[in-house]
Amino acid sequence: MKHKLPNDIQKSCALCEYARKVEISGEILCTRSKNIKKVSEDSCCRKFSFDILSYRPNPTKLPKFKIESVDDIL
Repeated sequence: MKHKLPNDIQKSCALCEYARKVEISGEILCTRSKNIKKVSEDSCCRKFSFDILSYRPNPTKLPKFKIESVDDIL
């Protein structure tokens, strides 16, 4: 299923739905063709299909508030 790619990222095999990451070695394997092959993380082919579940955006930082007394809250 194709999803729209967010504007802040570039296409890469690490975000493709056909890519599988080997946890032990950290390698990325492409399962698109009949033969499974090793690919680099930053490469991308023309069969790229964005996998929304593999995308991990940077968390936004919440501002720190300083409360000096209870009256500030109420």
